Amino acid sequence: MFIYVDTGISNGIAFSETNYQRVESQVYSVNQISEYKALKNVRKGETWFVMGLGSSIKNISCEIGIERSNGMSTNMLLGSPMMRCYLILGYKF
Repeated sequence: MFIYVDTGISNGIAFSETNYQRVESQVYSVNQISEYKALKNVRKGETWFVMGLGSSIKNISCEIGIERSNGMSTNMLLGSPMMRCYLILGYKF
């Protein structure tokens, strides 16, 4: 039986984004439509911290892990961090 721990840093890059806000207002019979970005400062990339714990016996392996990111928003009041948990099962031929 072999037990291992892994840790590291990963980076994500945004290839496209949807950052759109449309405001419609009506005063009496006059309609006004304004369109602009919903968030002014958005990161083009985010950093992930990765940690995992695994074990392997002969040809079978199992790892559980967790990832946490800083998110794409730079606004302190509108945080967007993400957390992922995963389970990886493996078999070597």
